[in-house]
Formats: sequence, structure tokens, C-alpha cells
Amino acid sequence: MKNRLILFIYLIIAFISGCYESPEDFPNTPIIVFSDITNEFVADGTSDGSNLITVSLQFQDGDGNLGLNSEDRDEGTPFAPTIVVEGDSIANEFNNNYFITVFKIENGDRDSVSFPQGTTYNGAFRRLPTDGNNSAIEGTLNYKFDLLLGIGVQVDDSIDFDIRIADRSFNYSNTVSTSNKVIVLKGN
Repeated sequence: MKNRLILFIYLIIAFISGCYESPEDFPNTPIIVFSDITNEFVADGTSDGSNLITVSLQFQDGDGNLGLNSEDRDEGTPFAPTIVVEGDSIANEFNNNYFITVFKIENGDRDSVSFPQGTTYNGAFRRLPTDGNNSAIEGTLNYKFDLLLGIGVQVDDSIDFDIRIADRSFNYSNTVSTSNKVIVLKGN
């Protein structure tokens, strides 16, 4: 009887530990999950103002190469603002590692917002600390950006976002949507 109890407890422990994904098992391509989004109106006195958007994502990355420091983005690096392709200098999308598509919600329809040439809410977050070289990491990434009012979006617009990130090996994560928590832009 005692042996059966010990065997039963061992099987339960083995089952539970088999359900837990250890960091060594994370894929090298980042995985993100949407957690939360908030917005706060910021008056600047000279324009329509902006909404400070904060998006929280859970992330996992098997080789821990998330984030860019300023020197990573210098000219001559793979993450420089421009790169030369077949003799032409073009904008380097990997100068950023956080990619945002803005959607306006009207009458139940979700339509991407067109912004003037050069206006983007893509950006870069700093390198995330690891325990060592090529160490798997997981955690929460809180990313903040100012969404300007009067340029594609207005006060009282209902919006949401699609978001993905990239690592320093040029791997894109999955894309997540904030559509389960639509925000209404605030203003004066």
C-alpha cells in the first residue's frame, strides 16, 4: 500500500513537471502574449495633445537576444536607420524592434489607420537583461508611446493595435492584437 502511494505521488509530480515549459525549451523566435493596455491624455498646449499609450506584453525568447541599445542602431550596424541594398540606401525596418499597426473601430469594423508619410509608432526597446550569453528569458515588456491626436486619429475614436516584436537575429514574433480591450482616445 505504501509503495502504491509513493508511486502515485511520483506520477503526479512527473505529470505536473511535464506540463511546465522550462526556459531551455523556449524557441529562439520570440513569443508574445497581450496582457494589458492603458491610455492617458497629455496636453502639450500647442496642438491637439496626445494619448500616452502603455502596452504590456508577456514574452519568451529562447536565446535572450531581445532589445536594442543606442549603439546597436549606429550607422554601419545591421540595425542602422538605413541600409544599402543593390547600391540604393533604403530605410531599415530592423532599426526598430517593436512594430505597431493602429486600427480604428467604427460600426464594428476594424480598419487600419493611414498616417502621413514618415509617421509611425514603431520603435525600439532597450536590451533586456539575461543571465548570460544566449540565455532564455521571459517576462513582461511594458512599452509606452505618444499617439498624436489630429493625425489619423481624433478624440473619442475607438482604437486598438496589432503588435509584434523582433529579436537581434531578425526573427519576428507572432502578432498579437489588443482588440479584446479597445481604448477610446481622450482629449480636452
